[in-house]
Amino acid sequence: MSPEEFEELYHQFWGLVYSRCLAVLGNVDEALDATQEVFIHKWCAIDRYDPSKASFKTWLIRNTDHLCVDLIRKRSTRPEVVSIDELPEDVEVEPETGGDAMDI
Repeated sequence: MSPEEFEELYHQFWGLVYSRCLAVLGNVDEALDATQEVFIHKWCAIDRYDPSKASFKTWLIRNTDHLCVDLIRKRSTRPEVVSIDELPEDVEVEPETGGDAMDI
């Protein structure tokens, strides 16, 4: 597939991929990033696309769904970040000391 043919498919299916990512992820920025990532993955894997097995649309949507599920899994395994201002007053926070830290 030529870059021009892929670009046509990109323009044809961008809205579908984005709307699917937005529906699953629920966040505009994450959906935009995921949409871009889907098309990058598909461009890098275009030599493995076999039209006898599935339409381009099916191949694209399958990858979109898998990517969104992976992103949701990553989201659920991230440790919750707590602001230092939200810590109870009796919790002491010690500065990190590393081997490269300079004493001032």
